[in-house]
Amino acid sequence: MRLSVKQYTLALHELLQEGDKEKILTHFRAYLLERGEAEKFVPVLQGVINLEETFHNVERLTVFTKYVVDTKEQAVIEKKIAILYPGKHLDLTYILDESLIGGFRIQGKDTSYDQTLANTLNQFSQTLKS
Repeated sequence: MRLSVKQYTLALHELLQEGDKEKILTHFRAYLLERGEAEKFVPVLQGVINLEETFHNVERLTVFTKYVVDTKEQAVIEKKIAILYPGKHLDLTYILDESLIGGFRIQGKDTSYDQTLANTLNQFSQTLKS
């Protein structure tokens, strides 16, 4: 009987709570290879990461900006993001996006928040048309 990715994820997550993570992962990978299910390794690991993030109330977000953001600007952005994700522990990654004119865009696993200049101008244009 073949187990699903979800079943493997739950089992591996439980095992990782009990011992040497590196040894457990090595044995788990070997087990999947032996069963001819190596393609499930990465999805299972991603599932474990998602479970941990949910358990620890972590929201992993990518912030796209036109320019390098200094610590003062990061604090402003993080304050705005904290309002959108109350009670969450934020894990932010900043990425430069040369296509932006200004502002920033946030991308999460399930959500997107657009504070770019292009989006603001587009919304203003739509308001004028209506």
